[in-house]
Amino acid sequence: MSIWSARAHGRRATRFAIVVVLIAVCRGSAAQPSLEDRYRADKLLQDARWLAHQGNVAEACRKFEESQRRDPRAGTLLELATCHQREGKTAKAWRELTQARELARGATSAYTRTYFESRIAPAIAALEPELSRITVTLAPGDPETSLELTLDGDVFGKESLGTPIPVDPGDHSLTASAPGRETWETTIVVAPRQHDQSVLVPVLPRTVARASVPVTAADVPTPTRRPPTQPGAPSPTGLSVGVTTVAVFQQNESQSTLVGVVNASYNVTAALAPFVRLAGVFNKPAAQPEAWGFANPALGATLGIPLGRFFKLGALLGVAIPVGSAGGDHPDPAVAAAMRSGLAGGGAVFASSYFDVFPGLRLTLSAAGFTLQAKSTLNQLFRVRGAAPDETVTLLNSGASAAYAIVPVLSVFAQFAEARFLSTPSFVAAAPAAREDEYLGGGVALNLKPGRTVGFQPSVLYARAIDLPKRDRNFQLIEIALAVTM
Repeated sequence: MSIWSARAHGRRATRFAIVVVLIAVCRGSAAQPSLEDRYRADKLLQDARWLAHQGNVAEACRKFEESQRRDPRAGTLLELATCHQREGKTAKAWRELTQARELARGATSAYTRTYFESRIAPAIAALEPELSRITVTLAPGDPETSLELTLDGDVFGKESLGTPIPVDPGDHSLTASAPGRETWETTIVVAPRQHDQSVLVPVLPRTVARASVPVTAADVPTPTRRPPTQPGAPSPTGLSVGVTTVAVFQQNESQSTLVGVVNASYNVTAALAPFVRLAGVFNKPAAQPEAWGFANPALGATLGIPLGRFFKLGALLGVAIPVGSAGGDHPDPAVAAAMRSGLAGGGAVFASSYFDVFPGLRLTLSAAGFTLQAKSTLNQLFRVRGAAPDETVTLLNSGASAAYAIVPVLSVFAQFAEARFLSTPSFVAAAPAAREDEYLGGGVALNLKPGRTVGFQPSVLYARAIDLPKRDRNFQLIEIALAVTM
């Protein structure tokens, strides 16, 4: 029964007086709190008792903890343990009871020691059968001397190996790391009254350099009619920003086209990352006025799902909002030409008259310094600005890539990509060879980490068309990208 439960008035008053006197004695030789801390601790203690009596256990425990922090007392620890036991945090309650017993044993008064021992010893004895425990052991061959273990972010001492350790019911994260070894992590699900659950830490494999896969567009698969840019790798929890410049060259068309892309994503969890993508184009033809335009902004989210140790499945869902330049029936001819050129270097977001919905999937394999990836994005475009024969257009972008880390900071990569119209828009009906485009490309990427939470990944990609009609135009592009993660 909770020690703050309703009791007869005379008994409650007597007990309160005894506890106050004994707590004062139990402070011993420890540093005395200030008068302000004592006042605040007493006020928090009274508030906590009232909240606990009202059934608001979580808030009561928080106030008990703050009272104990300001003015450590055996009596407060006893009440805090009772509170945590009501929350189901049996291991935390057990530790607090043992701490309270040690604090009480330091009292100078024999009566005080006897009183608290009579309260705490039965409480510990009653709680021990309710405890859940885990036993952590190492597989033979683990580098025990340099191994570091953490349980829920706190250091797990090697002296605890092989010993049943009380833990609260619920999920717990156990991590093992060592210099020159790969980090291992697992989630331990502990049930109430699970008296002993064994956890074996495997032999940590030696670190092998992983390919630094470029993360152009902050790892957002680009809805595109050009060769999809370099494959991306999920960023750590935090902010990721990508800046990309694409230069498009075609031998039979005397013009210069530059496409700029800015992407930002934020990993709200290790798996989920909302993103936004902005793009623009500058076009300078030989016989027409130069012009620039901005693409439809795209936004959505990516989801990464680990599939064992080496594989990861990624999913994407995004939309492009049709507010870009040169939309509708009467666009400026020079701007419209710039936006058409942007399609070759920046993708379907330059189809400014269309609302675009683009889901996608990506499968990544990383092992022994190699990263292999296959991905596909479907663009379903709906015309919402102006009138034209093509009310809807369906485009599928697919690709495969391979990267290898020569050294931890330098990777090389190659890729094949295809963009195929699944519908038959008017220009494809007029020129069937325009239904699909195929590309080959490759490049280099760096993986620079000047700090624990900041990373830079510059990369350069060269690609060219390998099918008609773009092959006859000697279609080529050079892409320079920089991704920053924080």
